[in-house]
Amino acid sequence: MLGFSIYVLRWIVSGIVMIPIMQFFEPYLSLWANLLVTQIIGSFIFFFIDKTIFKHINAMTPSSDS
Repeated sequence: MLGFSIYVLRWIVSGIVMIPIMQFFEPYLSLWANLLVTQIIGSFIFFFIDKTIFKHINAMTPSSDS
């Protein structure tokens, strides 16, 4: 449950971080194009954060190998 809570917190932070980027593109792009471009930019920003989160979540999960 801790891993999920961390991921939810990351999701909220990403929304807040992406607002200025969407506002920047708003005069130049339609809503859907803005959303697409912003999501691509967000994927570059949050790829490494997500990788770290999932590494820690996997470390907390008991192995089924035994």
